[in-house]
Amino acid sequence: MKSKSFNRYYLLSCLGVLIASYYPLSMGVRVITDMIVNGIVAKENYPKYIIPYTPISVAIILAVLLMPLFIRFFKRFAFAGGVVSAVGIFFALELLFEQKVVVSTAETVTSLENWQMSMCYIPPQGWGENVITYKTKTAIDILMGDYTPAFKLHFYVISVLLIVTFLNCLYGFGQMIKSGDRKRCKALVLQSICSVVFLGLCILACFTAFWRDGGLQVSALSATLMTIFFMLFGVTAGVFAGSFF
Repeated sequence: MKSKSFNRYYLLSCLGVLIASYYPLSMGVRVITDMIVNGIVAKENYPKYIIPYTPISVAIILAVLLMPLFIRFFKRFAFAGGVVSAVGIFFALELLFEQKVVVSTAETVTSLENWQMSMCYIPPQGWGENVITYKTKTAIDILMGDYTPAFKLHFYVISVLLIVTFLNCLYGFGQMIKSGDRKRCKALVLQSICSVVFLGLCILACFTAFWRDGGLQVSALSATLMTIFFMLFGVTAGVFAGSFF
């Protein structure tokens, strides 16, 4: 009975992560197709935030597909094996996309790494000169790679947290079904809720930047959303750690 329940759970988990990953995977396919056909990706065809979300999706999908093997061979360390594999896959794909995908713009032809940075940097239309005087680099500087890569740290930290917490839920419920031990059930349910809400805020931030206008002063809505984002970041990480105790 437990074996049949786990098999159903495994199939539903695979199907669920595939459906949830449709958009990031389709973005990756579009970019890879353009690179194969044209050798470059035109900026108007570049889907926003392929990094880090396409590598995150691929890493989670592969870790979920391998879940029965990890549970069988690593037993109670299955989650650790899944996380190590997923994080390794994520960084391999992330760095491959950053360095090998080339984006064509009106200014230059640049790596995806530089293009992503320029999208984070370029101010909204309508800024006055007096607003941007505190900036130290121009958009073309960014596109030519004249910046510090430290800006990527927050992408990496958030990406690893998403991978770890979602796999904690998927592997945790799987091991719970296998063993019949439900002592972590409440913690895993809470972890699932936090992870989904945090992912939703990440997606909202990507497409709206929490409605910041580039000025040093931000609106009450933007400040509130940013506060909630970082609070939920900490809560999600805390629930993950607490779920083992």
